[in-house]
Amino acid sequence: RSMYLKKYWNIILKNNFVKSFLILISGSAAAQIINFGFYPLLSRIYDSKDFGVLALFTSIIGICSSFTSGKYELAIPTVKEEAEARKIVKVAMFFSVSFAILVALILFLIWSFFPNFQRELFQNNLVWLVPISIILINGYEIFTYYYIRYGNLKIILRTKLYQAASKNIIQVGGG
Repeated sequence: RSMYLKKYWNIILKNNFVKSFLILISGSAAAQIINFGFYPLLSRIYDSKDFGVLALFTSIIGICSSFTSGKYELAIPTVKEEAEARKIVKVAMFFSVSFAILVALILFLIWSFFPNFQRELFQNNLVWLVPISIILINGYEIFTYYYIRYGNLKIILRTKLYQAASKNIIQVGGG
């Protein structure tokens, strides 16, 4: 019985798709474990109001980042020519930066004409991190697809781990 399991396990592990899937899923899981491990410490440093501001900030960035680059990055792994892939990267980054500038202008107008609107974000100047965060998140997504194109999945795994660790260290150090 265990011989059959061992045989099938070896067949599964030889499959490139399964290997790639396991690399990506292990990186995401490890990053979530790092985040989960920091929660008790972060909950002692910050109060619920701070977590509310963080939730608002991340929801704004999440909504904006979901369509900022026009989803051109999804085409990067599928094109045949390297030159075409690089053009798609440039177009996606152009859309990302353009949208971030537009968001910055909208936020400036809101800040100028409605001084009491969402005081928490504007008071701490966190709102000006929104356009920068949009560019960084979209750049990360674009280059993730670029690395997927060449099968550099271990680089993606490492970036997920570095991202989770640095995010939590900055949050603890910023408190």
